[in-house]
Amino acid sequence: MARTRKTSQKEAVSAEITRTQGLFAAQELLSSVRRRHPHIGQATIYRQLKEMARHGELHNFRHGRATLYSAHANNVVHFICERCGAMQHIKLARADFVGAVEKETGQKACHFQLDVFGTCAKCAKKRWAMPGK
Repeated sequence: MARTRKTSQKEAVSAEITRTQGLFAAQELLSSVRRRHPHIGQATIYRQLKEMARHGELHNFRHGRATLYSAHANNVVHFICERCGAMQHIKLARADFVGAVEKETGQKACHFQLDVFGTCAKCAKKRWAMPGK
């Protein structure tokens, strides 16, 4: 499939993605790009993100109903507190199951997204600090 032509707007979006570390949402990217290019449209951002993901230049991850993007094929692990709903990205040193995906299914894994649920340290402290708990 032929790639679309490179425009100054697409170059601005690509440059901003290059400057971005970690995960980002489309709206965050739009806000960042608009600081330098105030007339860029939301549709331009979404089209370019979709095209870049389709060509493997970006990876997308689902978080709830939102899609997050990354220019890096890093694995994504979220810890989500079941009490307060806080979500934080954590690094996982080992993920032995990734190799098993190909071995057991014949499908090659590129990266993974894992949501781990529990009680965050802040909520755990609150629970134990409450009288009678």
